[in-house]
Amino acid sequence: MAVIKVKEAQMEKTLIDHLTKEANQWRLREDLKTIPQLWANFFQILEDNNRDQLHDVPLTQNEKETIRTQITQPNFYQAAKFLAGANRQVRHHLKRDDSSLPDADLLILDNTNIAGGTSVYEVVHQVEVNKSSLSPLDQDRRFDVTLLINGLPLIHIELKTPNFPFMDAFRQIQKYIDEDKFGDIYNFVEMFVVTNGTNTQYIAAGQNLRPNFLISWIDHDRQQVNNYLDFAHEVLSIPMAHHMIADYTVLDDNAQRIILLRPYQIQAIQAIFKESRKGKSGFIWHATGSGKTLTSYNVARNLLQIPSIDKTIFLIDRKDLDMQTVTAFQTYANNDTID
Repeated sequence: MAVIKVKEAQMEKTLIDHLTKEANQWRLREDLKTIPQLWANFFQILEDNNRDQLHDVPLTQNEKETIRTQITQPNFYQAAKFLAGANRQVRHHLKRDDSSLPDADLLILDNTNIAGGTSVYEVVHQVEVNKSSLSPLDQDRRFDVTLLINGLPLIHIELKTPNFPFMDAFRQIQKYIDEDKFGDIYNFVEMFVVTNGTNTQYIAAGQNLRPNFLISWIDHDRQQVNNYLDFAHEVLSIPMAHHMIADYTVLDDNAQRIILLRPYQIQAIQAIFKESRKGKSGFIWHATGSGKTLTSYNVARNLLQIPSIDKTIFLIDRKDLDMQTVTAFQTYANNDTID
């Protein structure tokens, strides 16, 4: 067992080295190992990004506790709804303790400035999560690798060595969820990545993870990306990792769940975006049952972020698809910032 542990630690180190090298923009924070330290880091970033709003008066301890209480959500879905924000920005209105100071409209996350502006990208590992109950079976846990954007843990990676099936990492995450370890600030996680180094897949965060929702990454050459470092390069680098959260995540209001788009859906959206900027036209061919409505919804919402585009038109070839499509669009749009 000790040998396997060393190998897993080496995999973890190699992954972090890959994420933090050259232009990847992730910065390793070895000093963040506990939940209170994560919150302290979040508040430091919040203050740094909102000096004007705060009039250079730091947040009081009471104000921090108020913010923490008000933004912490009971589960992954509610946290994702909060992070949907408005106009691609997540803000929080704060009434200051000092009545002589005006209220502050604090910017928490700015998805209009991906890979720039106020965005801060950090990676932590082996964060300690303490017992959540008095049960003698409950244990302290350490999480493998987590990616923070502006101090919030949004992507979590669970590693196993090639000696074990990658599904062991999947089962490990579900076990931690069942133990209520993914609570508090970790409820902001929207994407899980599970890997044994040679098989890597991702899945949207949820209370009950289903193996059939695991997704393999397919590159532009239609090759499956299994190696965890290749996956990190394709999906977890900046700006792609931030886009996964900001642009390729949809909230299903009816099912109360987070949906992460599949690679072919993301590539379709990227292709349309690229060609539309050139004034070109074309078509995307997707098979039956591949999520064409979800793809088209995301195409619409992403195109509408281009200032010169005021409206998109959705044409349907059969009346029976009309209600189905409208219902789906309304479900996805309930928590969206695009009209």
